[in-house]
Parts: sequence; structure tokens; C-alpha cells
Amino acid sequence: MPAWSFVIAWFSIITPVLAFGTFLFMVLRADLKAIREDMGASETHQREDVKELREKVDALPLKIMAMLSKALR
Repeated sequence: MPAWSFVIAWFSIITPVLAFGTFLFMVLRADLKAIREDMGASETHQREDVKELREKVDALPLKIMAMLSKALR
């Protein structure tokens, strides 16, 4: 019977450890997933901002030429 007491003691120790480890894994996994989604949204927003900035920079020489021609008239 000492073997059974060892098994019961082992399970009584290992079960809470496994449960807590599983809980931490699930919490960290959810947090990492949320962070990944936020980073994806941030990257998308950043790409849109860069695209808008490039359009403005590309249009800048035309605006400068228009202002110069208007000033020289």
C-alpha cells in the first residue's frame, strides 16, 4: 500500500502545478494574441499613413510650381 500513498501524494502535488501552468499558458497566449492583433492594426495604420505622406510628397513639386507661376504673374 505505500505505493498508492506515493501515487496519491504525487498526484496531489502535480495536479495543482499542471492546472496553474495551463492557466498561465492560456492567459499568456491570449495576451500574446491581443498584442499581435494590436501590432497588425498598428502596422496597417502606419502603412496607410506612409502612403498618404508619399502622395503628399509626390504632389509637392506641382504645388510649388503652381505657387511660383502664380507669384511670377
